[in-house]
Amino acid sequence: MSERQTKRISDRMYEMLFDETEERACRDISETECREAPRNFGLNAANGAATKFAEQLASPDLTIPWMLSAIGAPVAITGMLVPLRRAGSLLPQLAAAGRIRALPVRKNVWVAAATVQAASLALVAVAVATLSGLVAGVAVATLLATFSVASGVASVAYKDVLAKTVPRGRRGRLLAVRSTTGGALTLAAGLVLFLVVRETGSRVPYVVLVAGASLLFGVAAALFARIREEPGATSGGRTPLQELSEAWDLLRRDRPFRRFVAARALLLTVLLLQPFYVLLSKRFTGDTFGALGSFVIAAGIGRMVGGPVWGGLADRAAHRAMVLGGALAVVAAG
Repeated sequence: MSERQTKRISDRMYEMLFDETEERACRDISETECREAPRNFGLNAANGAATKFAEQLASPDLTIPWMLSAIGAPVAITGMLVPLRRAGSLLPQLAAAGRIRALPVRKNVWVAAATVQAASLALVAVAVATLSGLVAGVAVATLLATFSVASGVASVAYKDVLAKTVPRGRRGRLLAVRSTTGGALTLAAGLVLFLVVRETGSRVPYVVLVAGASLLFGVAAALFARIREEPGATSGGRTPLQELSEAWDLLRRDRPFRRFVAARALLLTVLLLQPFYVLLSKRFTGDTFGALGSFVIAAGIGRMVGGPVWGGLADRAAHRAMVLGGALAVVAAG
């Protein structure tokens, strides 16, 4: 797509979402970035649609547990997927944040991380096509850990680029567009699995799903590379030890924050249970791609509907949203 076509599409999307008769909210970004905001918004939205779709195609909560079960990997490895995904994504941020802060342009960090994610998923596809049992499980878990580390680094860079290139007041709408579009694409993929891919015993659909996710991360990297980001400040970065010290001090002196962290940590058990829900459901639905498609459809609908609903609840009373979410998790487990 040419630069002119990209600009035309981005400008049209921006005009549809925002009332440009009002004063543009560009007080927190430079004038140059303000002029490029529609283009950057469009590229960011397309990038998000690709990554959200890819994350659902190769979801450690759904697709990968189903896939590992089909190729005979031990259940213990399935139980490790979510901890690997979360820890691998969060812990490297302590080390990466200060180094990324020292770079005047940070979009290239996200592009590099997305390239690693694409390569990791491509190797997962190869492992699924050629390996079985414990060896396949270990290979997929190792590659997922690599993917998660890259995801954590990308997350830090993304927040900086977002703050520099999209005006305040536009960012929430951008995240909603990314999530909703990714959910719609996931829903379409689930319908294809449910209605078209019905046979059992073949690994090809699994390989296609993961390879497709790899390709989507490659597309997302290419889109993000086209975002126009001006060089920014490079001071203020902290070492991992400084980050930990600051976090500990905040946790120690701020009682409401300490309670929030404790509640959030307990709610992580909901994520840990999800792969086991998938394995349990296979006993009732059978090992068919149609059954997997029905769960992918549910995930797509959940992303499309749940994002705005929970976002609205959180804006009004975040603590009540957490309580309601925890209560629903208890009901589901019961």
